[in-house]
Amino acid sequence: MRVDREPFEIVIFTRMFKITGLLHVLPQERLTDFMSASSEMFLPITKAVVRNIENNKILAKTDFLNLNKNQVTIIYPAADSEE
Repeated sequence: MRVDREPFEIVIFTRMFKITGLLHVLPQERLTDFMSASSEMFLPITKAVVRNIENNKILAKTDFLNLNKNQVTIIYPAADSEE
């Protein structure tokens, strides 16, 4: 059975990169719930932009990125960003 998900704009920091894009979550699902409840080891991110954490230079843009959850140091909704 297919479950429709909603795109959710996120900002992710790893030790080396800042990644922005869309994470697809269930309707009304909180980011915290998604991160802790999902048994998946990877975060599927669409419309991803990967930047160097030191100089903010764009390193890559891609329609799809699969990020290992173990690499995430900070994640938050893009709506909460002051950039």
